Amino acid sequence: MVEKLLNGNEVAQILGISRSQAYMLMRNGIIEVIRFGRSVRVTEEALARFINESTVNPSGFDRETKLSAATESKAQISANATN
Repeated sequence: MVEKLLNGNEVAQILGISRSQAYMLMRNGIIEVIRFGRSVRVTEEALARFINESTVNPSGFDRETKLSAATESKAQISANATN
């Protein structure tokens, strides 16, 4: 099955942003696009990926940052315990 292709207006409506902001995200490669002729479209999958990658937890840190910080803290605690 072929995935639906969204235009800039539809992307803007889904994200709750202006049409020009949506096209800026698309033009700068922040949202992956498909180009054919002068038309630019976004797959639903690409938009979902952008939303998932842009989502942060309430503390403002992504999951990898939290895991890295937790690992470093455990290492420091272990080092202090052995000294």
